[in-house]
Amino acid sequence: MMKIDRSIETRQIESVFYEYRNSITIYTEDCDKDKKFYVTLFKRLLGDTDIEINDIHPLGSCDEVVEACQKDKNSNPKLYIIDGDIFNMTSPRAAINHLFILDSYCIENYVIDSDAFYKTYDELDYIHSKDEIRELVDYNQMMSEAIVPFMDLFRHFSLSKEFLNCYRVKTVACILNQEGIIDVDKVEIEKKVVQRDIKQGGIDKNTFLSKLEEKEKMFPDNYTNLMKYVSGKNYLIPYIRDYTNKKLSLRLGLPKEGWKYLYAKNCQLDRLSPLKSAIVQAVRGDKIQDVF
Repeated sequence: MMKIDRSIETRQIESVFYEYRNSITIYTEDCDKDKKFYVTLFKRLLGDTDIEINDIHPLGSCDEVVEACQKDKNSNPKLYIIDGDIFNMTSPRAAINHLFILDSYCIENYVIDSDAFYKTYDELDYIHSKDEIRELVDYNQMMSEAIVPFMDLFRHFSLSKEFLNCYRVKTVACILNQEGIIDVDKVEIEKKVVQRDIKQGGIDKNTFLSKLEEKEKMFPDNYTNLMKYVSGKNYLIPYIRDYTNKKLSLRLGLPKEGWKYLYAKNCQLDRLSPLKSAIVQAVRGDKIQDVF
């Protein structure tokens, strides 16, 4: 545990050497291989301001970012950014000064949209024209097929978190068939695993079903909620990749980090306006709580 603490402190100290390159020091989750993604996205987001962001500083897990934020006494402009994660469907994390909590599952959720999808595939697809890609893959249909099974599964995950204080998000590969299509039978198997764990945790069936019905009313099945509450990193981006590769008969073997980077270059930015406001206010010396 002490080794992890020293590692965080070292990363925070290292950020001092980059302050001259940035208007604000930004700390995130994830690791060094995600730096280019974040910098690309933030440069686009702040392109109409005089704020310079050439570096970001990944600190690891969400808990490590929160801990580092709580300990940080530096008065320089800074912002710590963490994912909303499953807490957005359970109990939101407590607000802390200089901490910005995304209102979607993870940062990847914000870079997925039809513009990013079609522009990215037009750049990568060496066979089909832009019009042919649109004809072969209907983005709205693809995402519509994901809404009910993905939302249902993540509502189950949220109940596991509430009842057992733990949940296990795997990868979308667990519920896709060989054609990149969601297999409802595999989804049912994953849901039953959650239900079994909750039952073994001492929660009776009626209590579970009552809470599940409550979740269905609070987080109904629609595209907006899909993009907020389902993991973009482990579910949405890999699903889009596998579904589209099959439709286009391509094998574009980029890892999910590569896909999110390309989406970040092409996505709409409107859903990130609260984060933009938080960065601007942090540079001006305002408190992060004032954003809300």
